[in-house]
Amino acid sequence: MTLEEAKKIYKKNNCSLFVMAREDADNYVLYEKLNIDGSIEQKWRMEVIEELVNLLEENGDGRIFNRLYDLSTGFHDKERLELMIKLIDKVRIEDVKTSLCIAETIMGRKVLSARSGMIFWAYDIGLTDEAVKLIQKVLSLINIQTDNEEDMTRVSRDRKKIKEIIDVLKLEYQ
Repeated sequence: MTLEEAKKIYKKNNCSLFVMAREDADNYVLYEKLNIDGSIEQKWRMEVIEELVNLLEENGDGRIFNRLYDLSTGFHDKERLELMIKLIDKVRIEDVKTSLCIAETIMGRKVLSARSGMIFWAYDIGLTDEAVKLIQKVLSLINIQTDNEEDMTRVSRDRKKIKEIIDVLKLEYQ
């Protein structure tokens, strides 16, 4: 396997060695034999992030936003957070499911104690104002009514979770 082939495989597997090991075991073994430096993988990840940012700005697909969030794991810095906050407004919210999906990405999909999601990310790096803005964004995204019982169950769950986040972080918002 060449370095260029490794790069393609790494990108194809969402820049995740875990995904590669699970989904493409044969190539994972070959990839690992190359002993690629982490800084090279980080460069490749940044290339994917740039490509996805451009794609999101073009088409507004919420799935791209979620992919960008996943790729930002491990980069929890101010620069990446500011980019992600800017990109929220690029997402086309065309239905209840997209609205809830983006709200859940901002809040975090794991148990509260895991402190996942963009709100905790902002708070944990000292950007309290941004955490409050993200809370307000979630509240606007989940402020929906629908006749679909499954969606309303999600709305109720998300309302409960954002209240818990506010309580845990002791943040005030308008």
